[in-house]
Amino acid sequence: MISNNPRIQKWEKPPCDFVKINIDAAIIDNMIGLGVIARDSDGLSLGGIADYRENRMEGECAEAEALRDRIIWGRGNNVARAIFETD
Repeated sequence: MISNNPRIQKWEKPPCDFVKINIDAAIIDNMIGLGVIARDSDGLSLGGIADYRENRMEGECAEAEALRDRIIWGRGNNVARAIFETD
């Protein structure tokens, strides 16, 4: 269902020396779509991922799984300070 009241969002830079990792998940039937992007304090994209999985789970669980994957990504890419944000 599409909302009649769209929300206006604006990306805000993280503090200096931080990486901001935005996470979103969508569920349609038995498919989960996960989207993630990591940016530094200058807004430069450091990486991202779009993935889908054939699992049945609730929205909060799908976003938690995306968050877990990004924590693993951050550790593997030596991200010392991160801010995680869900849409």
